[in-house]
Amino acid sequence: MPQPFKKEFLCLLLSLLFCSERKELSLKIYFLDVGHGDCIFLQTPDDGIRGNGEYEGLCILIDGGEERMGREILLPFLRQNRIDTIDCLIATHFHSDHIGGLIPVLESFPVRMILTNTKEKKGELNGRFLELAAQEGCSWRIVQAGETIFWGKEMEVFILNPEKLGKEENNNSIVLKIEYEGKKILLTGDIEGRERKEDSKNCCLVERRLVDKNKEILRSHILKVAHHGSETSSTEEFLAAVRPEVAVITAGRKKFGGHILPDSSVVLRLRKFGAQIYRTDFGDTDYQTAPGDDHILIKISSGKIDVRYLHKFLIF
Repeated sequence: MPQPFKKEFLCLLLSLLFCSERKELSLKIYFLDVGHGDCIFLQTPDDGIRGNGEYEGLCILIDGGEERMGREILLPFLRQNRIDTIDCLIATHFHSDHIGGLIPVLESFPVRMILTNTKEKKGELNGRFLELAAQEGCSWRIVQAGETIFWGKEMEVFILNPEKLGKEENNNSIVLKIEYEGKKILLTGDIEGRERKEDSKNCCLVERRLVDKNKEILRSHILKVAHHGSETSSTEEFLAAVRPEVAVITAGRKKFGGHILPDSSVVLRLRKFGAQIYRTDFGDTDYQTAPGDDHILIKISSGKIDVRYLHKFLIF
């Protein structure tokens, strides 16, 4: 083989070997169907090549639904996807449909970092969660508006709420704004924008503060709709600031204030602002049989957003 051709052949061979090892860089966000509750699992970008100095990716869990959903849905999902460690566990606030499912995770998996809005014990479930979190012996941060989180150089993560804790736990929710490859994701917990008796055109409470202080940063391609689509959230002014292209509603046919969530008025407002809506209660008929069949995967890669339903556990 002539020397110049041999060099070209070796370069091509090495290039093919490198490409075969390298995985497509992507951010994956799973909205698990835990019925009425929130459970969001993120896998951050990973080039798939260990030890090359590039960022290796993280497994991040935000809320876990009720405790039973954690055992019956979340744990099997994590095991089937071969997750052995949670790099960052976030409890957005201390309601059972958010922290309950995190208890079996803390019992079953090592956790490297925990983020909460407080360490104050209120109630038995809250106490169990905090005790298990303390036993992890890992880094534990109390976060508030204005802080940032480092999840790798490929991403920017901002904390938009809480500014300060109040009596209403929903409005103490940790709100996250994530940016990756030019795409922006807003995860809102259970924040609210008005009292139930008020008109949806009225915007107050946490949504008011976010619009007033963070109107520019609120604009997002993807919105996790607040409070399972409750009528007290997703006010018109707030949605006008966010203008989501994709809206994900985590609901399970549960009544709130006499209305089954998500409230039809919220769905109509999202459509008014042009959002494509995905729901974890897709096709559900009642609260008892709602969980487990409508997981949603959002994958961001090469600046594109791909959304799909996972009607059974699949490994991606």
